[in-house]
Amino acid sequence: MRIAVDVTPLAHPNSGIGHFVSVLVPALEAADNDVTRFVMSGSASAGRTQFPGAHVVRIPGATAAFRWWGRFGGRPPSIFDDVAIVHGTNYVTPPPGRAACVISVHDASPWLAPRWGEAPNRTITRLVERRIKQGAWVHTLTNATAATLADILDTDRIRVAPIPPATVADASRDDLPVRLAGRPYVLCLGAEKRRKRLDAVIRGFVDAAQNDADIALVLAGAEGDGSSDVVQALDEVGQVRSRIYRLGPVTEAKRNALVTFARALCYVSHHEGEGLPVLEAQGLGIPVVIGDDSAVAETSGGAAISCDPADVSSIGGALRTAVNDEAKRAELKASGRQNAARFTPERFLDDMTDIYRQATNR
Repeated sequence: MRIAVDVTPLAHPNSGIGHFVSVLVPALEAADNDVTRFVMSGSASAGRTQFPGAHVVRIPGATAAFRWWGRFGGRPPSIFDDVAIVHGTNYVTPPPGRAACVISVHDASPWLAPRWGEAPNRTITRLVERRIKQGAWVHTLTNATAATLADILDTDRIRVAPIPPATVADASRDDLPVRLAGRPYVLCLGAEKRRKRLDAVIRGFVDAAQNDADIALVLAGAEGDGSSDVVQALDEVGQVRSRIYRLGPVTEAKRNALVTFARALCYVSHHEGEGLPVLEAQGLGIPVVIGDDSAVAETSGGAAISCDPADVSSIGGALRTAVNDEAKRAELKASGRQNAARFTPERFLDDMTDIYRQATNR
């Protein structure tokens, strides 16, 4: 099958979407598909330098191009002339022309942002909705997200293909921050977005730390729209502040070390698409605390400790259990590994192939 795949997300390999593309393209090629890689860039030379071997779809600027395509359509790039499918791996795609179109909608946050005090991303939502009207199929990551999107987009052309987690191997304690050497810690991975609820985690950690003099909390991720809430929460925690480490973005080696040697992972985000950090931790036998998000709960397979993110004492209690209850930790170590083992590259390829076949009526 000839498939044009947007590889622009590979510019951010440590992101969930970057990981998705890094798994998808080699899997398709290994299955003897003819893959045309393309990137969307304002500079042809920069695009070719950053993405060797990829075709460059020139755009004046991402926002301007997406707005134009969402409102008025546009001319399909010539590289789509001979492909069967155009796959937009990160919500958007140029006009696909006569090719079938598949768009990966990783979560419903562009539509649901008002629920946490933000404006919806109409540039993205309008373009997705236009593609749906033109017959595009939607790839998403969980049945929970698929149900939400079906209501929002009013379409049944939505199929699920969960992404397998990254393989975390050869992690070294030497890559941990010196301050964490030999110290147990709870890890939060991901950008500081409001929907990650990191401010609630910080306050819950204070509750948990009252009975544990050693445990630390680590926040690893870039700043985002929730950073001001994080700063405010940190300002309120008093002496416990010395046990909370806000690392910002981290290298792949440091990220792998942080996950591998964590005492527990805390992931109470809402409106997620899948929750890859949950699977990464489970695969390593690390207990996981989750909130009330249906997609993350589906991904966790019941092998996690749930809490109410709106209740500081609930978060604190869940963290105490994950860190100190050895019987529960042993149970989660076994059940978590069993759950993570369900998410294989082979299953992912089969699921994606089924989506492509349905999109092309094969």
